[in-house]
Amino acid sequence: MKKGEIVHGVIRGIGLSNDGRRKGLLAPDATGQAEAMRRAYADSGVDPDTVQFLECHATGTPVGDGVEVASSASIFGARRLPAGSLKANTGHLITVAGLASVLKLTAALRHETLPAMPLDGKLLPSLGGDTLTPL
Repeated sequence: MKKGEIVHGVIRGIGLSNDGRRKGLLAPDATGQAEAMRRAYADSGVDPDTVQFLECHATGTPVGDGVEVASSASIFGARRLPAGSLKANTGHLITVAGLASVLKLTAALRHETLPAMPLDGKLLPSLGGDTLTPL
């Protein structure tokens, strides 16, 4: 980095998991997703109890979103955590979806604002609503 450049954010850790031996490589699985989150928090040194907002993968499918809520609940427990997903604003950006979410969160931190999602008030029944609070 050159002197005077602004650091907008730091990625402190990553966590990966693959469930290819179970339902299939791309099939969502709460156990594998939770393991990836545990690894990311361990790698970063961040205590999940300090997390104040969760940016979800949130594909908008009953199976995928329900699995993501279940895996998140296993990490964050019973506390209600504000959550969002850029896909509600943009649709699925496929290969750049993850990067776009990182940019969204970087802007949220810079502006000290939790970004809202356009919702019609109807949540998928598989989401339950007990763990994550959509913004």
